[in-house]
Amino acid sequence: MKLLREYIRGSLITEYFPARSPGKRNVWRGMKITMPSAKLASLVRKYVRIGDASGVSGNELVRFVLGQLQGESTGGSWSLSFDVATSFADAWKATNRGKELHVIFQATVDEEAGYDPQATHEEPSMFYDEAEVRFRPGTEIPLTGVYVFIKSKDKWAKQESQYKPLMMKAEDDPIMVKA
Repeated sequence: MKLLREYIRGSLITEYFPARSPGKRNVWRGMKITMPSAKLASLVRKYVRIGDASGVSGNELVRFVLGQLQGESTGGSWSLSFDVATSFADAWKATNRGKELHVIFQATVDEEAGYDPQATHEEPSMFYDEAEVRFRPGTEIPLTGVYVFIKSKDKWAKQESQYKPLMMKAEDDPIMVKA
């Protein structure tokens, strides 16, 4: 039974968090994004659930989502933990309706990219559990994944498991966004 659990865990990690090159690390940022219309948000959710959005490609939907970023910026505070990013995406009262999407962005960056705001005394040590990596405003960040929250019918499902990939890109073909 233990071997089966380890195999399943390894498969899920490989599927949702692809291997990265040595010297690289994954960072995540959770956000709520308000789309221009509920219909467009619905197309994004439909594509994530079934892989089809009535003639709109996944790349177009990613561009629509990224187009809603204020100042074309994802923000400078990212986390080394997917779980922390889920809390910042604020999906506790989320439904599968309306204009609002709860998303998590994944970036694969160099190990030395960004800095720890606690080490530079920009942030109190009480936030150590955020495992934060901060980027200076305007820094180019290579986006390699976008996950959208799809509310499960299982009321006991873990929130982390309810984020489904809208986009997964290879490290050598990312979409560049700004911090």
